[in-house]
Amino acid sequence: PAPVKPVPLDAADLMRQIARKAEGIAGAEVGVGGFAEVVAVLDPARVTQAVLQLAQNAVTHGGGRLVLSSRRVGDELEISVRDFGPGVPDDEKSAVFDRFHRGAASAERAGSGLGLNIVQVIARAHGGRARVEDAAGGGALFVMTFPV
Repeated sequence: PAPVKPVPLDAADLMRQIARKAEGIAGAEVGVGGFAEVVAVLDPARVTQAVLQLAQNAVTHGGGRLVLSSRRVGDELEISVRDFGPGVPDDEKSAVFDRFHRGAASAERAGSGLGLNIVQVIARAHGGRARVEDAAGGGALFVMTFPV
């Protein structure tokens, strides 16, 4: 992605805007969790790009139902996208953000294996990181963490 151009912004307002855009993804059933009421220094276009990529992945690999949320944890803002699909196998969790990585379950689906790598690049460009973990009750929870 283009270089980041971070500006101070209302993170909850940005998440509300992203949620409205995510509703436009064909097959998406977008739910909203809590949004952190915090001012963060982020590039709104790049964060939007990353969250929408995660939302698209939730539709493609997780069946379409997803929940967007954010929270403040100490000096960090966590933005997450939860899906309700089969989740990410433990042996693939460390590789899903690698460039061109496509999981075994993706063989029949279109894609280049770049989407999650771009998410990670955007998070790192902000001084943050991206990770995936098991969601409570099944599915995957993709989390981007940014310094506040």
